[in-house]
Amino acid sequence: SCLLPFLEYSKTVSEETVIKKMQQCFFEATAFIKDQILIAYDASLTVKQAENDSQLRDWIADRFFKKVDLKVAVQIPCHLKILKQDKSLYEFVRLLPLKSVVELKSTCCGFGGSKGFEKKWAKHAEKIGQSLLEEILTARPDVIVSPCITWRFQIRNLLSEKTLFSESEDLHNLIFSKNAHSNKILVVHPLILASQMLK
Repeated sequence: SCLLPFLEYSKTVSEETVIKKMQQCFFEATAFIKDQILIAYDASLTVKQAENDSQLRDWIADRFFKKVDLKVAVQIPCHLKILKQDKSLYEFVRLLPLKSVVELKSTCCGFGGSKGFEKKWAKHAEKIGQSLLEEILTARPDVIVSPCITWRFQIRNLLSEKTLFSESEDLHNLIFSKNAHSNKILVVHPLILASQMLK
């Protein structure tokens, strides 16, 4: 989402043709990595074309990722919708060899960008986020992924989960530690999840 103001500002200082050329150089990180994985797959001469998603995921798992027995919920943030890349995040997470992946439908957490940090807005933001919280508690995922930091902040708050800067460590413990707390729902960036699954 940080690139959105930059793209908007560039309209005031650059010509339309320059802006269009610049926009071709911007990618949302998970969309970029998903495309690179698929390019690697297409470039491989040692495998036949996958007949279905399961075979494709098996090839990706064999090449890049450890299989992990986690149920993961995916939140599509507002900025991906604006960039028209809302499908890319879900597609990226579905490429990972996980137990199951579910897309959250109640995407608005109510935080409203930086507004959620304002005391006068906080209670209203929590009220808006209640339907999303109910969906999460019904889905009962082990992990929720979202590239939106304010969304992750709000959901941790609604789940009464206070850790903010130990996403990688907490996820590593959940995946690899026998003493991990199974009743805890972790909220992490999707690239943190992918990095912990790398072979």
